[in-house]
Amino acid sequence: PAMQMPTIRAADVKPQAVSWVWQGRIPLGKVTMIVGYPGKYKSLLGTFLAATVSRSASWPITADRGSKGSVLMVSTEDDPIDTIMPRLQAAGAERAAVHLFQEVIDNGGARSLDLTRDIEVLEQEATCLGDLRLIIIDPITACLGRANQNAAGDIRAMMMRWADFAARAGTAVVILSHLNKGGSRQAMMRSTGSLAFMAVARVAFLVDKNPSDPDQHLFMPLKSNLYTDHQGLSFSVESVRIDAGLAPRLVFDSEPVPITADEVLNETRGTKEGRTALEEAKDFLQRHLAEE
Repeated sequence: PAMQMPTIRAADVKPQAVSWVWQGRIPLGKVTMIVGYPGKYKSLLGTFLAATVSRSASWPITADRGSKGSVLMVSTEDDPIDTIMPRLQAAGAERAAVHLFQEVIDNGGARSLDLTRDIEVLEQEATCLGDLRLIIIDPITACLGRANQNAAGDIRAMMMRWADFAARAGTAVVILSHLNKGGSRQAMMRSTGSLAFMAVARVAFLVDKNPSDPDQHLFMPLKSNLYTDHQGLSFSVESVRIDAGLAPRLVFDSEPVPITADEVLNETRGTKEGRTALEEAKDFLQRHLAEE
């Protein structure tokens, strides 16, 4: 027949436990999203993740250690010489295990990474490294080529390909993105671009300041299809002296925080009691209509 629909019997599927880079938070073989406003330390958090994986250091709160491995960092906004490398050094990274993306070389010459068509290139890199545990893409909206970030069909197709890649490679793919300026009280609806970004990611987090303490920042769960611990973490930023001068690094607090991502955004914007259900419904419909 011209068209088929292959299936697999549930009895033939052998259940397996989820494997983690960061136990209970960042899964191996899956796509994770981290969103936040500019300047709220998303990129610095990415550096923390890279440093921790590169030397199998202890994770916050639990002190669990993940398996050591290589990290690929794709950063389109931060300079590797005066920003990324000082931060890696401040975080104690094993820098030989961290690989910084520079450009894609093809028949047309050198160009920027295009996530809609360069998965094969990254898969080759993963094979060459052999022990690639983590890919960080910061931010994803700068790596979409000609794709419209608000087009649900295009973004879902791209994200599904990345989910398949992560599963094949057994690598954690962490995507950093910004928040939009919408007024929804639901943090899930606030990520920039199509909702397909958030829908395909298996885990997502919000990074933002603590509305009750300007010196403290929060790493809050937004969604997860994989874990049940929805406690957020808090951290501060300190300056560390390195060879090139001073560089920032994250310092996580020893206890989780009892506040949700929705509460953080609503407190920060001062809209906790100021929006009706109708207004929220309008925001939701506008987002979906914009994707059509």
